[in-house]
Amino acid sequence: MATHQYIEQLSKREVTYSKRVQYCLLLILLAALPLLTFSVDSGLHVKNFSALIRQFGEIGLSILLSFIIITALVGLRSLWKLHKTARLRAKHEWHAYSLR
Repeated sequence: MATHQYIEQLSKREVTYSKRVQYCLLLILLAALPLLTFSVDSGLHVKNFSALIRQFGEIGLSILLSFIIITALVGLRSLWKLHKTARLRAKHEWHAYSLR
């Protein structure tokens, strides 16, 4: 019974980490949108650095880039925890299955 509860707890943790990774990816995408421009001729590309400084200022641009970097690190950490939790859950599920 305790193994089943532990597997259930690991599954809940997996869902939490999965949502966290999805939210981080969404935040990175939304934060990166102002850095990009689209034109019919050349398609999607990153804006010129001087145009970004004019648009955001130096402090605003550094805050935006810092936010993107921190969000990416949180997303990577959550992805790593998701990987470890999934492996642990699979190991315990296999062990519980083999005991039957």
